[in-house]
Amino acid sequence: MYMSYLSVHMVIMYMDLIESFGNLESMVENIIDTTVATATYFFLFLFRFNKLIERAIVTVKQEMTTCKFETLEEMRLYLAYHNISDKFGRYAISTTLVIATLWYLTPMLHLLKPQSGT
Repeated sequence: MYMSYLSVHMVIMYMDLIESFGNLESMVENIIDTTVATATYFFLFLFRFNKLIERAIVTVKQEMTTCKFETLEEMRLYLAYHNISDKFGRYAISTTLVIATLWYLTPMLHLLKPQSGT
């Protein structure tokens, strides 16, 4: 369902990009937005339909539930990398939230800009 919504959204974004040719400011904004949306669409598509990633996630979940560490050093390494991935996940989510908020507030900046020539 979300892939069909994003597909329609991508088509509309590319149509808007083509219509904005000639206006440099609008083109730059459209290129940035379209690039971000295209990358997001690509990674969502990749994560959704890649069986290797699915198997890796299932394997890691199974290993985490069994907690079979052969040595104490292996457990320490696992916990160290788990902390790194946890911090990265928190950073990535907060950064994504800020970027998404700024992305949706960008059109409001055009309303707040004083109109030249009035």
